[in-house]
Amino acid sequence: MPCDWITAGEAMRLLGLRTYDELHALIRNGKLESYRLHSHGHHRICRESVERLLRERNSSSNEPDA
Repeated sequence: MPCDWITAGEAMRLLGLRTYDELHALIRNGKLESYRLHSHGHHRICRESVERLLRERNSSSNEPDA
């Protein structure tokens, strides 16, 4: 299934991240699917991977405390 690619800034806004370092950590850890535009390191992020991460965060926050 083709991905709807969004900018790093849009991904950060959707995820509520404050710094690019936070976003880059999610990319490095395999939590977000991305590709680099060119050698300067700008990324495009797969919107579905952002939505998946948001669903995971919401489901874990809805679990009762042990």
